[in-house]
Amino acid sequence: MQAQETTFERHYSVDELASIWGVSEDFVRRLFLHEPGVVVFFKHRPGKRTYRTMRIPESVARRVHRRMETSQDAKNHVRSGRIDTHRTVAHAECSQADRVGDAAEDGPTTP
Repeated sequence: MQAQETTFERHYSVDELASIWGVSEDFVRRLFLHEPGVVVFFKHRPGKRTYRTMRIPESVARRVHRRMETSQDAKNHVRSGRIDTHRTVAHAECSQADRVGDAAEDGPTTP
């Protein structure tokens, strides 16, 4: 999303989003620090702590929230047993090894 598109949309502060989502301010800061589209104002003073003020456009907050929902849905599927990635991968590896072993036992094939 280009800067022009987010310039005049609603921007949230870290504490506003933390309150809305029910998470800590530190979590929101870490989540959005390197997220494209977030506005970060900072004042660097040599030898002293750097203070940052973050403003998160609504569209960026929605994008991250969707990404977190999708990630959480995938984790829930794995935990509920609907998708068992370890068994699937192990089964695929065994099946492939069986096919390779069977082909080696049969010898070279001629047309």
